[in-house]
Amino acid sequence: MEASSPSSVSFLNNEAVRRWISRAFIVSILVYLVVLGYLIAESVTGASRWAPYGVNIPIFIGLVIGSELVMLVTAVQIFRADSGIWPAAISEGWSTVRSGSVAKGAAQILTAAWDISLIDLRLRTGTAILMGRLNRIVSIVPLVYALAASAGGAPWGLRGTALFDIAISLVVWAFMELVMVRPNEEAAPAAHANGTVKQSRYSVRLARLSDLDRLEELERRNWKDEAASREVIAGRISTYPEGQVAAIHTTVENGVPTRSRVVGWCTFMPANEKHVEGFATWDDLTSNGTISASDPEGDVMVGVNVTSVTEGGTYMLMAEMLAGVVGGGKDRLIGGGRLTGFVSFNQRRRAEDKEPLSADAYARLREIRGFRINELRLDQGKEPLRDGDYTVLAAGMRREAGESALADDDTPDYVCSNVRGYMSIPGARLVRVAENYFRDPASADYGVVLDWPNPIPRLVRHIPIIKRFVMRRIREEIAAEWEQRKQHLRDLAARRAKKPIPAYLRNNGTSPAPEDATGQPTDVEETAREKSALPGP
Repeated sequence: MEASSPSSVSFLNNEAVRRWISRAFIVSILVYLVVLGYLIAESVTGASRWAPYGVNIPIFIGLVIGSELVMLVTAVQIFRADSGIWPAAISEGWSTVRSGSVAKGAAQILTAAWDISLIDLRLRTGTAILMGRLNRIVSIVPLVYALAASAGGAPWGLRGTALFDIAISLVVWAFMELVMVRPNEEAAPAAHANGTVKQSRYSVRLARLSDLDRLEELERRNWKDEAASREVIAGRISTYPEGQVAAIHTTVENGVPTRSRVVGWCTFMPANEKHVEGFATWDDLTSNGTISASDPEGDVMVGVNVTSVTEGGTYMLMAEMLAGVVGGGKDRLIGGGRLTGFVSFNQRRRAEDKEPLSADAYARLREIRGFRINELRLDQGKEPLRDGDYTVLAAGMRREAGESALADDDTPDYVCSNVRGYMSIPGARLVRVAENYFRDPASADYGVVLDWPNPIPRLVRHIPIIKRFVMRRIREEIAAEWEQRKQHLRDLAARRAKKPIPAYLRNNGTSPAPEDATGQPTDVEETAREKSALPGP
């Protein structure tokens, strides 16, 4: 979350390739302008020759001028929306111009403009996407008019040139829709008391050896004694660089990026079916974290880790793992995670003189926050309720107690926070619970094994246009899931803020920390330890 599949992650994150893609895009726009200039010149100098074929030259030139003005305005608006793609040299050139060296500054700006990373330009908001599409539509209006008006038999040389220019514009439009349009990837700007407009942006790229210090820091912060060593991290990057993806969080103030840093990284590796068939532990699956058993020709993608200090980074990395399965044409993603909250959950039950639940029962337990309906049913030897029946019963209990009605998003969800995160991904399946999966006292070393099948049928799995479309949809859906998650947390915080604080807490000047369904404090977006990584510990 942008990188794509194992192959296209590498492709799009290669700096030379990215530079030449952007330059090819710029050249196509320049070709468009040259051809359009030729058409205008032909129209003006050959007006009498065109007149018999129905082309009204003043109308045509008026359409050209109007379309160019609209294209200029929309382009300015789009580039204002994503100032982060401008090279630093452009700012330096502008400073040079303002200092009085106009020629030198202009040369700096023009030189830097050639290196603008257009492939990083993203149309995220509805307005930006509308501007981009309007830009492409108006670009072909004059040419469409000329072709329609001259349908009676204008020379094919001129008509062919117009068709060529329309084709270029449509190719640029297709590039924009496939690569640039990324709705819902970032939250709306937040205006602070001092008038500063702040935005948070996430992006992804391949992890590099130059990131080792930061990746090692993230590992120690998340996994403590079980953290991957610097040597192991470097080994993963060397063994399968396409499967090492870093999540970047950028803070933008008033349209200017002010801080950017790596907030997470993930590892995924291709493997063959035999390697994953009978694995029992994370060490077995990942060769003790070294991924030495990776096999580029294998049909399965294995999730090794997702290590993130923000939930937004976690979602971005999850999207890249799934896109990697599709882009690599693999059958499915296999991974797992710790059974978070298992020990503390049973400690609470023992304090209530209840028998502890099995790891499997805990992994599959679903409740609405504040209720223990299914837990009670298990104690009674009954089957857990289906979600719909659970919601009806919980709503009735609220009414009988004279409490407020359930919110629309108050539905049963997994008590285990890791499983809750995994299973929020459409298509994810809980395969089994594994003993001694990963050394983690809080989980009693239990883990859950999950898989996510490639949604593309095998017969068409390797068709590039289908892969790109599905990968784009995966990213959009997970971005939407993240936006929904953020809104849910905001709504939850707002509802809790309305509840009165108990007197004994007010007297101490403290207030309780919000808790999740396991009784554990919930994470905060920009500072929390990752707790819903797709595959990995």
